[in-house]
Amino acid sequence: MKSIAIIFGVLLTFNIFGQTGDWESIQIKNVGSIKLPPSMEVQSGTYKQMVDEIKKLYMVSGDRIVFQQKGLGENPTMETYARMIFRTDSFSPGDFPSIAQLEYSSSLLNDLDEMYNQEIVSICQKTKATLESWNKLQITELNGRKCLYFSYSRQMGNNPKTFSEFYIFIMETKRHTLNFEYWIRDKLKWEPDMAKCKSSFKLN
Repeated sequence: MKSIAIIFGVLLTFNIFGQTGDWESIQIKNVGSIKLPPSMEVQSGTYKQMVDEIKKLYMVSGDRIVFQQKGLGENPTMETYARMIFRTDSFSPGDFPSIAQLEYSSSLLNDLDEMYNQEIVSICQKTKATLESWNKLQITELNGRKCLYFSYSRQMGNNPKTFSEFYIFIMETKRHTLNFEYWIRDKLKWEPDMAKCKSSFKLN
């Protein structure tokens, strides 16, 4: 099993196809869809917008697609922090275990947990952050789809502690990762929106 790459070269197309209240329904081409709350926006600089009479089309390219709290692009001074990150990476058959294999082998699941843990530890070291807690990798379901799940908390310098969680969907030779994170002190502000985003996420 190869080490998981941190950098992914992906080209995704987002199509805003409607709204439910103030929530934007975003279709991820060839992947699925998710709803974005009015409190968040696509990170500036990662997309270009073309508007016609029918729809808004977002062409997004980069290592990952980031949704952030609205207004951060105009005012980089953070009074709060929230992110929703979606990424896709490809792998060759046999390079990454299937959910069925992981359900069958607890040792394989433990090995994968150790791999993710070491990568997060490495990232924390590079960003001078402290890993405060680690919730072990497990198999769960999100909206009827089996996936991997882990979460942790970290602190960078004097910033508030951050909670981060990952849902990982293994689809043959594709791995889709949905990551939610926010400052723990602002849990009451962000957790309800994050929960609605999770419940809206659908894979084709």
